[in-house]
Amino acid sequence: MSITTKPSSEFFTNSYAIASAKPTTEIIDFRPLNPEDFQAFRAIRLEALSGPDAKYFGASYEKESAQPDASWIERCRQTTEKALFGAFLSDQVVGVMAATKSDKHERTVLWGSVYLRPQHRNRHVAERLYQMRQQWSEARGLFDRAIFFIREGNERSTAIHVKNGAKVIGREEMDFADCSRGTALWFEKKLTAHGIT
Repeated sequence: MSITTKPSSEFFTNSYAIASAKPTTEIIDFRPLNPEDFQAFRAIRLEALSGPDAKYFGASYEKESAQPDASWIERCRQTTEKALFGAFLSDQVVGVMAATKSDKHERTVLWGSVYLRPQHRNRHVAERLYQMRQQWSEARGLFDRAIFFIREGNERSTAIHVKNGAKVIGREEMDFADCSRGTALWFEKKLTAHGIT
């Protein structure tokens, strides 16, 4: 498998040609979501909360599936304090990560909503999304650290974050989307807040 960068003039927007076992090469576009993407985001979000990986999410499928279009549109709206980052294959979102300013901690951004469709795992897609989310978080000039939780036992997500310097700072018992109860490990990732140039 090989990945080649396709130059782009847009900030935090990149395209990668990902060669697979298929005869053709898939072009994966990486960019922040916007309000026009709300249906694609809703589809992958509800898939995450209702499938085998629901045990890793703290949100409720029943609650989120009942949200009106306006709520999904607002979630996709990028501001200086929040953004959703997507990996796009044509008009479908195949991977997503989020960053949102913390209301409880100063100069802290919350990372979450991490999900990648199974067929696109182990193909460096998650790494590209992670890089984009970190670059956005540091470019704001507002944050010195990111915090997020990962359910204990989610080795795939833990590995990519630890590889990029995140450290465990606490544990919490909580309910998850599959109605199970488990231990969430809270992580911290130090950031370099440099502002947009």
